[in-house]
Amino acid sequence: MSDKIEELEAKIERLEERLDKIAKKLKMIEDILSENPVGQELILLILRALISQTDVDLYVLRRYRMLLKVYHILKKENIRDEISKAILQVLATRGPLNISQLTRYVRLLRGKASRRIIAERLRRLEEKGIVVKETKGRGKKYRIKDIL
Repeated sequence: MSDKIEELEAKIERLEERLDKIAKKLKMIEDILSENPVGQELILLILRALISQTDVDLYVLRRYRMLLKVYHILKKENIRDEISKAILQVLATRGPLNISQLTRYVRLLRGKASRRIIAERLRRLEEKGIVVKETKGRGKKYRIKDIL
């Protein structure tokens, strides 16, 4: 099972690299065309659509990679608590969130979750070095630590 996951991660990495190269080449073409506007607005629109589609694909790939990271964390840390699993799954798919947002998404995922329990599980995950709290002004967001 672990070999398949590693193989999948390698394929995703290669795909991300290819998509980055394609996006850079398309951006270069768009820049050249924008310098010589001789009625190529249609071409520019097509290129912009392709570039935006590539960005979406990269986002999806990065979220998928984050889910694989969560799988490794759950296995390595032997996390069996359903709330902690849900927290990590939400952070992997949604990115950094504050406690209210996180509680809302965990409730959607599980059907129930209290803010107090979410905060308690976040503290445990933070103590284990799995989750990081980012403070900006009065706001606090939680994200999965870059550990793999």
